[in-house]
Amino acid sequence: MRQPGLILGLLAIVSLPENAGTQTMRQTEVQTRSGSFRVRFNRVEGLFLGYRLKGGPKTRESVKLFVEAGYGLHNASPRWEAGLAYVGD
Repeated sequence: MRQPGLILGLLAIVSLPENAGTQTMRQTEVQTRSGSFRVRFNRVEGLFLGYRLKGGPKTRESVKLFVEAGYGLHNASPRWEAGLAYVGD
């Protein structure tokens, strides 16, 4: 079951500017947030175009949250991924 609206909604929530809401807790929890465009090519997806957002809490610099969403042109299918990454010393 494909739900591209859900994927785009998650990206919109994560990519809101820090002063866009009235919740100050979110502003103090996020230390860093960066985004990057993704372009790749493989046999299944063909040309894939996507965007990846990363962020992490102030209290744990080694923990990073990420959300990635994009579209494969050859298989005409959206793809998304979200997760938590630990960057050890």
